[in-house]
Amino acid sequence: MPIASVDEFWDKFEAWYGEISRQLGENNPYGPLLAGASEAEIKTIEEEFGFPLPNDLRAFYRKHDGTPFWNYAEGFSTLNNALAQAKMRRRIEQDNRTQDEDEAGFVWWRESYFPVVEDGAGNADVVQCDSENAGLMVNFDHEVGSRPTGETFLQFLQAGLDSLGFYLVDDGELLGLDELPEDHPNYFDGDLDDWLAQQKESQA
Repeated sequence: MPIASVDEFWDKFEAWYGEISRQLGENNPYGPLLAGASEAEIKTIEEEFGFPLPNDLRAFYRKHDGTPFWNYAEGFSTLNNALAQAKMRRRIEQDNRTQDEDEAGFVWWRESYFPVVEDGAGNADVVQCDSENAGLMVNFDHEVGSRPTGETFLQFLQAGLDSLGFYLVDDGELLGLDELPEDHPNYFDGDLDDWLAQQKESQA
């Protein structure tokens, strides 16, 4: 059943992460979940960013200032790291924008984009913060630009929860099922998207 709130997301994620941390024990490379950001800290970020963060995003960061793990990514960014990435991409967009791109409707980056998940290769999952599109997700590719996904932030969180079953602790490491030895009983010959499609088919 889909989650109805950010608090429900955190209840489920905290339970999963707590169990994973228990299994990893002293070998846990991710560390504990960070404390939440205060209202004053969130307001400071908003002032520097220039846009209010959508309510669900504020609620997310009030509980924990990011996550140490998020699928094949670097985890949810802290507020400060997300702001730094947004500012950096604003500068790149301003330096490289051309009239032809503007006329063609090409969007590389917008000032109202708040990047919440980085993949380590310059790409990101982004929450829009302008009044017209507040809370809607964008997939950002540093080579080809931005593509709205149509998802809300809450749906994005749900998709992340749906993906957690793809990971398990084996030999002291948190691995995707495709990273397990091929003779492992849980080995999956495919990537996360293939596994999710298979799960969807089995539940239909």
